[in-house]
Amino acid sequence: MNKPWKVIAAREIWVKLHDRTFLLSTAFMLVLIVASIVFSAFMGNRAETRTVAAVDRQGAAVVQTAQAIGRAEVNRLTLKTTQASDPDQARALLRDGDADAALLPLPDSQASRWELLAENEVDSGLYELMSRGVSAHEMSSNAEAAGTTAQQVLAGTGLERRSLDPTAIGEGVRFGLAFAFGFLFYITALVFGMSIAQSVIEEKQSRVVEILAAAVPIRQLLAGKVIGNSLLAIGQVVLLAGVGLIGLSVSGQGEVLSRVLGASAWFIVFFLLGFTALACIWAVAGSVATRQEDLSATTMPIQAIVFVALFVGIAGSGSGNVLTVGSFVPLVSSVAMPVRMLAEDVPMWQPLAAAVLVLLPAVALILLGARLYEGSLLRTNRRTQLREALSGGE
Repeated sequence: MNKPWKVIAAREIWVKLHDRTFLLSTAFMLVLIVASIVFSAFMGNRAETRTVAAVDRQGAAVVQTAQAIGRAEVNRLTLKTTQASDPDQARALLRDGDADAALLPLPDSQASRWELLAENEVDSGLYELMSRGVSAHEMSSNAEAAGTTAQQVLAGTGLERRSLDPTAIGEGVRFGLAFAFGFLFYITALVFGMSIAQSVIEEKQSRVVEILAAAVPIRQLLAGKVIGNSLLAIGQVVLLAGVGLIGLSVSGQGEVLSRVLGASAWFIVFFLLGFTALACIWAVAGSVATRQEDLSATTMPIQAIVFVALFVGIAGSGSGNVLTVGSFVPLVSSVAMPVRMLAEDVPMWQPLAAAVLVLLPAVALILLGARLYEGSLLRTNRRTQLREALSGGE
């Protein structure tokens, strides 16, 4: 057997692909991604109708003006007018639930001629749209009284907006993507990492590892486990990221796709480097334990590292010092650097430098992990101390 690690890796992949729990969890995450995209698109296009009671023709005209403004701006809020004979009837419509608000005149007020009344609290979106409708209607009436038009009065007062970077990602979308990167790294690293540790424990408890160690060099056994699970983890990440990118494109966010695509590519690179190093440590966490119950203690440091990466990516979803520093910290940068690339233009040398900073400790962790794994795997009578694993002696 020239390269036994290939056989071990193929076995790890085959077992995982036939594991119903793994397949169901992957399908669940795919459904979750698709559902979130569909929900976001639905919420973005959903039209809400609000009924406003008006007591006279001028009030009805104000509501129509507000509706025209909302329609011109593709506002999700649709206004509907219901006529009331007097303010008392308008209040009755509110109490009966036949109207969401009532537009009532204020004849004695100098600052305003109208008030918007609701049974409890006036909806902020409705208030903003009605406020603009009142302004436009009163501006037109005042201009007509002065012998001019509202268009002439407002000439030159418009303000256009334009972004220097059309591909800039909005704060809400950026936070969602930051959470997606962090959550994907966290869940995938935990699921596959614990799978490696549990596999090692099962082999130790059943004494299968003694047979394997007699037929296969221990480092080849470790390499097969790490490579097999790393390939599966990367495959799952690529699948989920691909579905997310397709969903982003079809949900009307295609203009930011180029920036997201670049950040996603770097996320996969950093994930590959970081998870490969962590996979060795997960295997060591299993090899130093003697039973499943020991994993909560032996895997705690690794879980803490993965959680820190998740926290930094989400907490620093906007630009800031935490995100900048975290993007150069090994393993944490697996989430922080791609998230930072969503928020700002990052020079190419910085992700390359961060990748090197991940690669160097990754190589060190792989070598250390191999040493610890080799020195602790065949100790089945008690939990192995790190000093004993490093020495390799009995």
